[in-house]
Amino acid sequence: MRDRVVMVCGSRKFTPSVSRAFVMARLDEIHALAPIGVLVHGGCSGVDSAADDWARARHVDRVTFWANFDGNGPAGGPIRNKRMMQWARPVTVYAFPGGTGTANAVGLAKHDGFEVVFITPPDSP
Repeated sequence: MRDRVVMVCGSRKFTPSVSRAFVMARLDEIHALAPIGVLVHGGCSGVDSAADDWARARHVDRVTFWANFDGNGPAGGPIRNKRMMQWARPVTVYAFPGGTGTANAVGLAKHDGFEVVFITPPDSP
């Protein structure tokens, strides 16, 4: 049986409502409901970094897909996101608040038929 593979995406910058502690607490809740076997992320600062720290602390396997911005310029992020979907085939994509990169990852996940769960902070409208 394949481990439950999930992907995390979100902003590179933390805000008062989306902090490292917020990301880690939400992942603890998710993991308690359905254990995460492998956590996949894009290797950026912010949400990705917090998710990686969470996985390391909980002994959950993690896979980082780095974007090749040097070789692909601004297209490096979307190319990386597509590669994550194709190779990791996540059961669920957990989308924390983010910008265009997060929107791209969510759009690809929906297009490929993966479940997308939006994680919103309690103070969001």
